[in-house]
Amino acid sequence: METNVHNLYLAGVVCGGKDTHLWFIENSRVHASIIVNSILSKHIAKHP
Repeated sequence: METNVHNLYLAGVVCGGKDTHLWFIENSRVHASIIVNSILSKHIAKHP
């Protein structure tokens, strides 16, 4: 979910590109946990 800009994440409908009709709150909630896990893993790697 991270973009090519370091520490910039995208979530929800914006991830659908031209198919935004496929994404709703109900099926994009998983994005939050993916992003949080990514941020935490980076933090843990820097500060073991």
